[in-house]
This record gives sequence, structure tokens and C-alpha cells, in this order.
Amino acid sequence: MKRAPYSSISYYFPVSRIVKSGVALFLAVVLSPVSPVTAEVTLQQDANFNNDWILSGSGTYSEAINLPESTLVLDSTKRVTGSSANMMIKGDITVGGYLQRDSYFEGFGGGQGGWITFSGNSTQTVNGSMEIGGHTTINIGNDANSTANFTVTGDTLIGSTMTSNMYVRPGSTFSANGGFKLNENGAQGHLELYGTMNLNSAVADSIRLGTADNKQYTSSVKVQNGGVLNAKNTVVHCGYNGQLQFFLNSGGTANIYGITYGRNGDQDSAYANANKTLNLLGGTLNLGAGGVSVREGKDSYPFQFRSGTVSTMEGTTDTTIQNVEIAVGDGATHFKPAEGASITVSSNFIDSTYTEYGTGGVIHSSGTGTLDIAGNFTTTGGLSADSGKTVISGTFADGKLVVNGGTTEITGNLTTADGVEVNNGATLRLNYNDSEKNASKAPITVNAGGKLEFATTGTTNQNGFYHPITLNGGTIVEGTGDWKHIREGILTLTADSYIETRARIALSSPVYGENYTLTKSGGGQLCLGNDETYLKKVVITNGILYLDANNSGRNITEGILVEGGYYGFWGTAERYAKVTFSKNGYLQSNASNSGSTTDSIYTLQDATNFNISNDEGAKFTMRGKLVAADGIILQKTGEREFVLTGDTREFQGIFQIDSGSIILKNGGNESGNTYNFGVTLNGGTLEIGDNGTYQIGKAITSKKADAKIINSTGATGSLSLGKAGNTVTFAVEDGKSLTVETPVTTQGGAFTKTGNGTLDIHTLNVTSGTFNLGTSAVDSVTETINVSEGVKLTGSADLNANLVLAGNNTIEVALTGTKDNWNADAIQILEGSTLTIAPTTVFELTSDITDTLSLDMLFTENGVTLLESAGADFSGLSFDVIGDTELFGTSLIAMGNALGNIYLSQSTQVPEPATWVLLLAGVFGMLVWKRYSK
Repeated sequence: MKRAPYSSISYYFPVSRIVKSGVALFLAVVLSPVSPVTAEVTLQQDANFNNDWILSGSGTYSEAINLPESTLVLDSTKRVTGSSANMMIKGDITVGGYLQRDSYFEGFGGGQGGWITFSGNSTQTVNGSMEIGGHTTINIGNDANSTANFTVTGDTLIGSTMTSNMYVRPGSTFSANGGFKLNENGAQGHLELYGTMNLNSAVADSIRLGTADNKQYTSSVKVQNGGVLNAKNTVVHCGYNGQLQFFLNSGGTANIYGITYGRNGDQDSAYANANKTLNLLGGTLNLGAGGVSVREGKDSYPFQFRSGTVSTMEGTTDTTIQNVEIAVGDGATHFKPAEGASITVSSNFIDSTYTEYGTGGVIHSSGTGTLDIAGNFTTTGGLSADSGKTVISGTFADGKLVVNGGTTEITGNLTTADGVEVNNGATLRLNYNDSEKNASKAPITVNAGGKLEFATTGTTNQNGFYHPITLNGGTIVEGTGDWKHIREGILTLTADSYIETRARIALSSPVYGENYTLTKSGGGQLCLGNDETYLKKVVITNGILYLDANNSGRNITEGILVEGGYYGFWGTAERYAKVTFSKNGYLQSNASNSGSTTDSIYTLQDATNFNISNDEGAKFTMRGKLVAADGIILQKTGEREFVLTGDTREFQGIFQIDSGSIILKNGGNESGNTYNFGVTLNGGTLEIGDNGTYQIGKAITSKKADAKIINSTGATGSLSLGKAGNTVTFAVEDGKSLTVETPVTTQGGAFTKTGNGTLDIHTLNVTSGTFNLGTSAVDSVTETINVSEGVKLTGSADLNANLVLAGNNTIEVALTGTKDNWNADAIQILEGSTLTIAPTTVFELTSDITDTLSLDMLFTENGVTLLESAGADFSGLSFDVIGDTELFGTSLIAMGNALGNIYLSQSTQVPEPATWVLLLAGVFGMLVWKRYSK
């Protein structure tokens, strides 16, 4: 209740008189218990208001007071000028009604009034309302040993008439379960907490600090070291109509559901923006879901943050600070949202407006939750993101951004000239697609262990990032989205550094780091797109590295090492890079006619996959130098053509063709390049694309049902078996086949066939030395065996191909002919050649011959059987012997089923009749000898 001022007839009794009076007897009944009090302290019933009790005087009251349904008035009369009434109550108080202090102590010169202190271990409960006014100071507790516990169940008003103060001392607690108002009627109210104050009301608008419209005086709340202000259930109104300074000093804590600053309704005041501020000077502000706002959005008030912490109350997931200005002093202020919670600051950060607070302080994001800076950040001290997640969705225009831990995500504007530094264990994520934001040129430095992530979630980010970026051992990481560009922002390496891609990153700007290595990881693509890229080395461990048409690779001094993933090209420009494929490294074709100049060097250290699968369906041409040691496998995959036109003299490995084709096309170069390779055909085709000779140094293996080695249209190139003593194995697995349409040239080397599959060599060119037709592979030659001058043929073979003899040759081989329908080209002794048939030579023909065998310059030795039938029909056979023909003791045909017509034409020597007799006799004798010899 609000009562009228007390009448002057109120009674005051000295202690000696209380003990002897009838009043004392009444008190003994009403008060339970009544204890002696010191002089000057009296408790009496108001003569005018029977339900009111007056506690007055100076001194100590030490026992319990129990006044049900009453009002307890704390010294409501004026004191003598020049003195003050100080009262300490050590006992418990239970007031059933109203605790009021609405008069004042005039004090000396109208100055400070009295002190009323509730101390010791007392418990005070007001089951109603409490009003403090008139220059009165209320102490809840008096020292660190106090445990005073004061509870008001109704409304509490501090500063009802004149300036009033309340102190909650260390160890003590004040709880207001109803409304709480500080400075209601034009006076000042001051609240200072060393202990705990609980403002428990959940009624909206019920907690008001700095309420009255007093243009000259400012109320204050100070939470000191050890002090705690709890207002967890509703919004606290600060400067509701009046003015309020709120101080959270070092060691103080405020747990507040929400704070609202500003005037009520449509009122206005010349002091509307003055002295309405929260000063965070080392304490901790824990906000609930109500956050911080300005009433009706009319005003924006500066908050002075010199140091301390802003966090979230337990159980709070999201809170917002808006419509105020956070003026940063010279200390360190921490925003610490709890794990799973977020603080959004849509207000602006500026330098402090109070000179005594200084400037240049640092804002720290150091929680485990999320801090979102949605306003403008223009403080010179900058921001340090230490942990959790920090989001800058506003404009970061001034001060340095230092990312020491957690993830900092930029969705707004990053324009500060002071730059950004990313340190070990921290990630800076650029996540915007807007062209204006992308054009920001704030410099970014990423140190060792730090990450810069491009995470734009749009389909493409063709706008690009323009930040100058320095990688000092740090890593660029790509997040979601597609095509991240660094356009005008130069990338500089000051230590060996890294790029990890998930989709695609294009470095359209120069890259400077001629003394350092750039390592690319991640399954995505990295495109180096500027020829002003100076690096020591580029290492690929995963994904794809492309040089596009604007980067020749000439300025990567130690070249590109493909340890894993792919290396490839965009566009058709020439390349000059040194590329080494190691471990699981691959070459990936991605653009039509991609290639490299003869200055490029491609070295295979381990098995390498060359995947040629151009989207355009075009071939891939490699014009550089190809190097591989013995046993290294170049695996060709993809359906497109892989054309080798460069220097391949140092390729000693194996072409494994799984799909598509490899085209060899450098034999005609001035370098005289040859290969010393092997081939494994799992699929696809090996193709000779020019007129050169390509030396086979390893086995030719077929694991395909219909494998082929062919010549391109119009090409006349060949495969060489190499020098004398070199034997090439054609290995054809069971059920598989290998067709060699390209001519095979011995050059002194030999070949064998293994496996149960089918080998079909169309043309065999025997160029020098002695060639043994008894090898198992000769029966795989199906068209022609061309024998050069000076070659000696030995052995025994099943001859399926045409035998073309040129120059001076000697045959010491028994040839079993199985070529169907031998024609005039089956055995050719070319014009101008000389053939010496040794005595052991036998041509055994198992197929019918009805055509002419053309023999030019035929010489035989004694005992030669020129033709021996194995059951073939020679009827109609004729020999066309051109030029000088010498037949010495020769049996032309033996064991023929039908001798047919033997015709020698165009001979320069016509045999005498006696010679014919001898020849026929010899034939007859051979027939008899053969028959009996069997």
C-alpha cells in the first residue's frame, strides 16, 4: 500500500521507558519475540494507522520482527538538521503488508540521509510491496560475513521521491518476486551489487531501471566484482523514460532475458539519447532470447564495451543485439555464445565515444556457438575470431580480422584495408556470390595450419573473388558450389602451401611463389589460368590440375608432380611444363586437340593412367617428350584417340590400351625417334599414324577377343623387332586374338608366339642376317613374308603367307605350304634377284596349285627337290623360269598325284633332249625311291 506521511504525534520511547510501559506489554504479545534494542532505536505502533508500525532511530535492532498484515515504516519523521539516522537491523523481519520509506532524512544541509542496513544472517520477507525514497540508502548485508536474505513478493520501488540507493553486499541476496522499478517519480535511483539480486517477475514491462523523465539526473546500476544480477524471466527496461547508466564491472555478472533501451510511447526529450548506455567494463552479460533492442526503434544508444564478456544464458538458443551502437574501448571484449546457441549483433561496432575508455580494443569471438556480426564493423582494434563459428553478414570495413580458431564465415562485405589473418587451426570461409561483394579487395593472409574456404553455394561463381591472397603455408579449401574464381586478386606464396578442391577453383590471376611449392589435393579441379604464374613446383595428390589456354606452364621451374589424381589441359594452346607422374598419377584430357610443345617433358615414375575422354569427342595430341623406364605402364583409357607426336626415345615402358586408341606418329620427325616399348591390348587399338619405324622392346600381349595393331589411312609405318639377338614375344591368351595389320620388320630380331589364342601378322619384313622360319610364330603370318637381300632363311616352317625374295638369298628350309590355292605370288623371286636353294630345301605343297610359280634367276644345287607333293593336285602347273636358270641334279616335282604339264618358258638355255631324258629319269627314280623308302 501507499500511505500518507505520518503525523507528528508518533511516539518515541527510550528503551527504559519501553520496558516499563503498557506498550511494552502489548509488544510482548504482538511481537514474537521482543528483544532489547539499543538506544535511539524504537519500534512502536502508529497512533493514526493501527496496522502500521514504525521502526525509527539510529543504532542496532537485533531481534526478529513479525508484523502480519501490517506496514513497516522505516523512520518516517524528519530528523534534526545536521545529523543522520543510520539503522542496522540484524534480526529477521516478516512483514505481512508493506515496507515503506517515503519520507527522507534531511541530514546536514539537506544532504545524505540515513542508512538502513539488514545484516548478519537475517532473513527479511515482505509479503507485499516495498518503497524506498527520501535520500535513504538500503544495505542488504553489511560485510562479507553477512548472509542477509531479503525477499519482496510484491512490487519494489527504489527512488520514489528523492535520490535513493540500494546496496546488496557480498554474500547477501535480494529477491524481488514482483515488479522492480528504479527511479519512478523524477528522483534518482542507484543500485550497486556485490552480492546477488534476483528480479523474478515474468510480467512484461514490470522491470524498469531509470524510469522517470528527469532531464538533469541519471540513475545507475553497477554490478561489481562478485555481484550477480538475475532477471531471467522478462525484458529489463533501461532508461524507460529517464536516463540510466548500467555498469558491468570486472567480476560482475548479469543474467538477463532481454534489455530494452529507450523512451515509452511517443514522448520526446532533449536528453533522449544522453546517458542511456550499458558499460561493459570487465563483467559478464549473459543474454536470453529477449536480446538487446531499442524501444519502438526510435533511438540508438551507445554501449561502451571496454572489456568483459557477452554470452547466452543457459537454455537460450538465439539472441540478438540490435539498434544500438557498440562503442569499443581499449580492452578486450569477448562474445561467447554457448554451444548450440547464437548471438546476432545487427548493431554497429564503432570506436569508443568516451575518452576515459580509450580506443583500439579488440572484439573477440570466443564461444563454442555462433556469433553473427550483421551490422557495420568500423573499430580500429578489429576482431579476433578465436573459436566456435563467427559470421560476418554485415560490412567489415575497418580494423583487422584475425581468425585464430573455429570457422569465420563472410556472407557480407569484407572491405577492410587492415586485412585478414588466418592462423593455425582456423578457417575463413568466403560465402557470397554478389558481384559487389566479390569485388572487395581486402587482403587475406593464410598462415600454416590455417584455411581459406571458398564456399559460395550458387551454381557458379563466375563473378570471382578479388582479394589479394597470401598463402604463408596455409590452405585454400573449396566448399560447395561450382567454379570459384580468383580474378584480380593476386595469389602469393611465401612458404610451401596448399589448395584443396571439391568442385572447381580457377586462378585467373597471377600466382607468385617462384621459391615455393603449391600442393593440390581434394577430388575437385584446380585450373591455373595465367601465364604469369611463377612457382617452384606444383604437386597433385588428388583431383585434377588443369593448365588452361592462358598458362603454358613455362614458369613452373621444377615442373608438376602428379602423385595422385589427374593432370590435364583446358583449351588448345601449347604447353611447356615438365610433368612427372608418380604413384597413382593420371593424365586427363578435357579439351579438343590439347597438347604440349616439344619443350615439355612427361616422365612416368610409376604406372600412369592417361584418360582421354574429351567432351568434344576430339583426339588428344601430346607433342612433348615422353620418358619411362623399363616396366613402367602407360594405361590408356577413355574412348578418344591419344596421339603421340613428340620425342619418345626414352620411353621404355608398356602401352596398356584398355579403350580407345594410341596413335604413334613421330617416326618421321627429324629426331628420328623410335620406341622401345611393349604393348598390352585389353581393348582398343594401337595405330601407326605415319611412315616411321617403331621398335618393339617388350612383349605384345593380347587379352582382347579381337585386338588389332593397324596403320592409319595412308600411313606405311612398321613395327620393328629390334636388333639381332632381340626376341619379341607375341602373347595371345586362350580365346583371344591379335591381328597385326601393320608390317612387322625383323631388323635382325626374332619373335615367338605364346598362348593358345590366335595371332595374325599380315606382313613380315625380314631385313638382315639369318632368319629362322622354324619359329612358332611364322605360321601366324597370313599374307606376305618379304625377305631383303642377303638374308639367309633356315629352319622348317608351315608357310601360310606369300614368300617374296629379293636380292641374293639362300634358302635352307623345308617349307610346308598350307596357303589355300597358291597363286603366282605365293613364292616370288623378284626380278634381278638371285636365289640359291640349298640341297636340304624342300617346298612341300599341300594345297592344289593350278597357277604359275614365277621364279626369276633360280639356282639350285645338286640333290634339290624343288617341289614335293603331299597329295596336292599339280595338274595344270607350269613354271615360268625367267632369265638364267641353272638346274643341277634337280628334281622339279616329286610324288605328284598327277605330274601335269611341266613347262619352262623364257629360258635362255634350252635343254638338250638328253637332258629331258635325264630329268624324267630322275623324277621316276625319285618316285620309286620315295615309295620304297616309306
